[in-house]
Amino acid sequence: MKHTTAKISVLSMPLFLASIACAQAFTYNQSFDALPSSGAATDITGTGAATNQGALVAISTTGAAWQATRILGSGSTAVKLTVDTGIGSSGSIFSYGATASTNRSLGCIASGTTAPAFGVGLTNTTGSVLGTVTITFKAQQWRSPSNSTPTSLGVVNTLSFAYGLSSGGITSDKFLSAAAMTPDVNGNVVSNPTSGTTTATVGLVELSTNTVTLTGLTWNDGDVLYLRWQDANDAANDAGLAIDDLAIIADIAGENTCPSDLDGSRNVDSGDVSLVLLDVGPCQGCAADLDGSGDVDSGDVSMVLLESGPCP
Repeated sequence: MKHTTAKISVLSMPLFLASIACAQAFTYNQSFDALPSSGAATDITGTGAATNQGALVAISTTGAAWQATRILGSGSTAVKLTVDTGIGSSGSIFSYGATASTNRSLGCIASGTTAPAFGVGLTNTTGSVLGTVTITFKAQQWRSPSNSTPTSLGVVNTLSFAYGLSSGGITSDKFLSAAAMTPDVNGNVVSNPTSGTTTATVGLVELSTNTVTLTGLTWNDGDVLYLRWQDANDAANDAGLAIDDLAIIADIAGENTCPSDLDGSRNVDSGDVSLVLLDVGPCQGCAADLDGSGDVDSGDVSMVLLESGPCP
């Protein structure tokens, strides 16, 4: 009877309890859908540590400043933001999407004149030191690598991810300097290479959903965390690679980011439900008292069930 009562109570518990159990100190989401969906290519202008580092105004908000620049290349004019469906092959920053669609992605193509990079400076305004950052995004290809001759077919292109911390503000050279940025291959976007054809494949290919977990950080209040994706001028005609639906969660340093994972498996599952049921009753301060009520009861079972799945 005790199990039946608990089951009925679980179904009636309010959903907000889940957010109490695993609340994060910092969250940020970017769909890129505010990028332009039509119009001619425009210069990316703004202030920055290097020539032509500029602001991507459409997707920048308070505390989240998006930037783009030419990392390498012989060009001297401003980097362009180009609306495209995957047809374009010139070095540029791209707002990718179907024709006139407001569902956009942010990407780029490198050339001899422009090897671009884009990224975001995120300011910690939580008042706390953040120690763990989880970054999730969709990796996309809008144009496959290709060549007019078969010599370089099958070349794999990579949009390389790196991150760095700075107390110097969003125009700091930390956005640009390779020495100040730490690579993380889990954040790379890797092309799906062409095989047996010299013609580029145009249009959206969903490559993967990437998750990057940065641990052991000391992201102080007021400091900026930079995330950057950088392209290189590969052999043959480069792939058009992009990111979409970016989601970032950061936790206070030293906090338990997944309290419902009672058995330490990094998954909230039936094993954690069993541990809650074993401790049913008065239990002030114990790990299974997830809602802090002083009792392990159906409310704590509910929180485990609502958080079911891999830990962030």
